[in-house]
Amino acid sequence: MLKKLNSPWVGSILGLVAFMGVTAATWNSATKKIQSAQQNAETNNVAKSDAPWSFDTAEIDSLVKELKEGREALAKREKELNELADRLRAERTELTTLTQTVFQMQKDFDQSVSRVSEEETANLKKLAKTYSAMDADGAAAIFKQMDDASVVKIMVFMKEQETSPIITALAKGGETDAKRAADLTERLRVAVVPKKK
Repeated sequence: MLKKLNSPWVGSILGLVAFMGVTAATWNSATKKIQSAQQNAETNNVAKSDAPWSFDTAEIDSLVKELKEGREALAKREKELNELADRLRAERTELTTLTQTVFQMQKDFDQSVSRVSEEETANLKKLAKTYSAMDADGAAAIFKQMDDASVVKIMVFMKEQETSPIITALAKGGETDAKRAADLTERLRVAVVPKKK
């Protein structure tokens, strides 16, 4: 029997069986360690999937808070700027309307006011003396043929006692002439004459 045990085949078989036993024992231990590591990894993955980062710091929270506050401040500022732009548009429209109204009033005023320039003064004074020397009906007949601005410019240089009879003579022709005499009187009131130097 010893002889058989000393045979190379028996030794090889015993070596193979011993090898298989050691390998199986080692294999079981390694498999358990791998399974345990996989379970730990799955547990960590579940925990990590709840948050994008696996770490949380006060600095990151502070940065996120600053970004949110900055975004809110920008939105508020944009709203204020839009409101200001709307107000400016409304005010510009109002100013344009007022400017046009003032321009129209100035135009109407300029049409109703007779302005005497310095260059005209000498000639108008001569004409005023001429018409003052005439009788009222004669001067009125001439004035009826002239435009209102020219009549007013001449009458400005006449004395009150000289213009009164002429205006009375102008008003005698009827309702239309009376209206013209009233208009001339109003224009005389607001006429602009250069000041004496």
